[in-house]
Amino acid sequence: RRIVVTRARAQAAELAQPLRERGADVLEIPTIKILPPPRLKPVREALSGLHAYDWIVFTSRNGVEAFFQRFFEKFQDLRDIGGVRLAAVGPGTAAAVRAYRLQVDVMPTEALGAKIVQALTDFESIENLRFLLPRAEEANPELPRLLEEKGGIVDDIPFYRTVAESEESAETTA
Repeated sequence: RRIVVTRARAQAAELAQPLRERGADVLEIPTIKILPPPRLKPVREALSGLHAYDWIVFTSRNGVEAFFQRFFEKFQDLRDIGGVRLAAVGPGTAAAVRAYRLQVDVMPTEALGAKIVQALTDFESIENLRFLLPRAEEANPELPRLLEEKGGIVDDIPFYRTVAESEESAETTA
């Protein structure tokens, strides 16, 4: 079988290699690339105030990688993440968090924004808790809306953006 893998260039091999091992003719044709957000000031502010958050909710592997890339630009020690609890939307995202030797406190059985809110509220009342969502620039607004409806205080911060592979990357500003 011929299979086209359209993931970002840096992520394509992870999917392509197992397919090749199973005999597939794999074409890696990246259609997107992951870039820093257009404005880094909100990212720096969120990291500077990391101690004020109760939860960091990761919704993708890209969010995990973008968060920790910026985290380690600011901090030298993983312990600087403090006592914040961590949630992951699904097993792939949780695995990316665990690769940093961190425990995922909450993960829903189904990888959906609404399900992670339910898993969080099953874990504890989220009223007046502060949430950091390190996500894509154009992320679905459902998750922050649902958290706010349950009384959460949400900072939905773009830590990365996804653009078409053929687009020229715009400059990132402070």
